[in-house]
Amino acid sequence: MTMMRTIKVYKLPEKPETPGFRRMEEKDVDGVLELMRKKYSDYKLAVEFSKEEVVHWILPHENVSEKRTAATVTKKVPTSINDS
Repeated sequence: MTMMRTIKVYKLPEKPETPGFRRMEEKDVDGVLELMRKKYSDYKLAVEFSKEEVVHWILPHENVSEKRTAATVTKKVPTSINDS
């Protein structure tokens, strides 16, 4: 496959196509922290993030790679065979 063909095939849309998909904002921190705690409670060993750590590590900052969040929560999908 040529480089031009590769670029055409894997080109991303200008805007996200997922409904409710947007840039994470400061007001989302508490919800994100709650979702992380629920997800990580499934594991015997997991990182426990504080609100400050979520702000530092996950909340997007200017001139840093962007992270996005969906406005709606989807059903839980097992991420490995160890999920119960």
